[in-house]
Amino acid sequence: SLTSSHSLSLAHTHHRSYFDSLNGRNPTFFSTIREYLKQEAQDKGVAFSLDGWRDEQRRDCPQQGNGSDCGVFTCAFAEALARDAPFNFSQGDMPYFRLRMGWEIMNTTLLS
Repeated sequence: SLTSSHSLSLAHTHHRSYFDSLNGRNPTFFSTIREYLKQEAQDKGVAFSLDGWRDEQRRDCPQQGNGSDCGVFTCAFAEALARDAPFNFSQGDMPYFRLRMGWEIMNTTLLS
């Protein structure tokens, strides 16, 4: 994390998105991600250009109401994005997500 809370980055098809459940601003985030992507491509010997890519700090993501659920929100964002699902959760769902993640880890099984 580049801030004091957890956040999530998604780099996909000429588009970089930043999700933060505390609606924080991180002025160095996108430049850091750009440098990381360039370095990874260089290390792998892959031609790579960031021309045409756009940066987007998403403001439509659910917001947390405390200072302790940022990691759970980050995992919930990642799961929703991986499943191409909407962010249809809120602060009130965090106890469920904590229990669900614990169950999935203990049982080495992802629930659908």
